[in-house]
Amino acid sequence: MKYSVKLCLLMILIILAASGFTPNIAKADSSEKIRKIEQFVEQQKNISKIPGISLVIVEKGKTVYQKGFGYADVKAKTPVTSNTLFEIGSTTKAFTGLAILQLEKEGILKRSDDVQKYIPWLKLKYNGEPQTITLNQLLHHTSGIAFNSITQIPESNADNALNSNVRTLLHQQLNRKPGSSFEYATINYDVLGLVIEIVTKQPYDIYMKKQILEPIGMKDTFVGLHQVQSSEMASGYKIGFMRERTYTPPIYRGNVPAGYIISNTNDIAKWMKLQLRNDPSNVIDKQLIQELHIPDQSVEPFDKDTYYGSGWAVMKKKKNNIFSMQERTQHFLHISSCSPMNN
Repeated sequence: MKYSVKLCLLMILIILAASGFTPNIAKADSSEKIRKIEQFVEQQKNISKIPGISLVIVEKGKTVYQKGFGYADVKAKTPVTSNTLFEIGSTTKAFTGLAILQLEKEGILKRSDDVQKYIPWLKLKYNGEPQTITLNQLLHHTSGIAFNSITQIPESNADNALNSNVRTLLHQQLNRKPGSSFEYATINYDVLGLVIEIVTKQPYDIYMKKQILEPIGMKDTFVGLHQVQSSEMASGYKIGFMRERTYTPPIYRGNVPAGYIISNTNDIAKWMKLQLRNDPSNVIDKQLIQELHIPDQSVEPFDKDTYYGSGWAVMKKKKNNIFSMQERTQHFLHISSCSPMNN
């Protein structure tokens, strides 16, 4: 596998802070804000040669703006709508993180547990010495698994692809002592996906669909391409010769827990309302959502004032030293059809 840009279809979710976009402001002011937002989206679409974008704005638990731009299928000129489905990339990790926290609440596992309690054969070493890796370290990307482990993820659409993917770690050394520092490695969340399979005695995709997505009301969201039963799937594209080119990416079913949930802006709006603790379904414990956003401060930040929670990048606000993922003025969530090299 080679590192290359495989992103062309893009969904952007913008959450605006309380001072940003509100339906109660003067009509003229509101129209101007909408004009600027749409101008920005069109500019980014043109600059990046993106065929289609779906946009939803959620504020204070309400969907205040929603619109599609461009095409889900360029040749057929099928417009992007709020029903258009996109692979959501690494945003998937937050869903896997929620499943782990929920299973802990149910007493089925503990985040402080050694992963070998659930996957006994997953014996990894650092400098030749066996290491203990906790579920928490997998959640926070402090397991010691190297970023370049992504290059070993096998192409597969087999039912056992997740197990096969995690087994590739048996041939790789850790590049740091677990818990010592942050290094993003997408396969951390594939390991967590396998833990979910083992403790629930269900395939990851079935468990996530029935126990996480459907209770939230995300009925048009799917866990991997193999689960999609809809004609709304956006076509895949990549950049070639300065324009979009039709592209069908390889299938990496073993990487689904880290990067291949498929959704649309209708359902993503429900997910974001849940993050803002305005979940109308009221089926997910709000305390669990709050815990998802608690950053791991036991290691250095991976970016300026930014730490990692459980599937979320969490930025420290300057005022009162408070951490927040949802109160930033603009939080962009990029969702695309891409290979796991981008996850």
